Amino acid sequence: MRAPLSRPIAHAVTRSLPDAAIAAAAHEANGLIDGRVFSWTELFNRFEATLPAGVRISAVRPSVDQEGRVIMNITVVARSVDEVDAFIEALEATEAFGDLLSREERFNDEGLLEATLRGFYRPGRTDPPSEPVSSESASPETRQ
Repeated sequence: MRAPLSRPIAHAVTRSLPDAAIAAAAHEANGLIDGRVFSWTELFNRFEATLPAGVRISAVRPSVDQEGRVIMNITVVARSVDEVDAFIEALEATEAFGDLLSREERFNDEGLLEATLRGFYRPGRTDPPSEPVSSESASPETRQ
């Protein structure tokens, strides 16, 4: 059994950590706490309600920035840029996503577009739409 640190030793240990390290540790702890509140079910329900037929999600990576905002990285595979744009517009229309942009795009060996989307996610913002979005609903003629 280990003896607890005496007050002078414990004080010396915490005093030796720079303020930035303490702040980073607190931020990480807060992120872990927030992680338990994050609802994957809510997120995937939003995806299901907004995903156009020609788009497939291949990866989802949430993170928390220094200001406590949830940053969502979503990798999608689609047949066209218009389908990816329709998905972005549908997600942002829920008001739960903001500043969502395609940060990286490439065509894979099958000729499909792989795009990595990145933006802010605000869980619980509004209810997901009840109808899935089609890529035709976000055609260049209707976008303004």
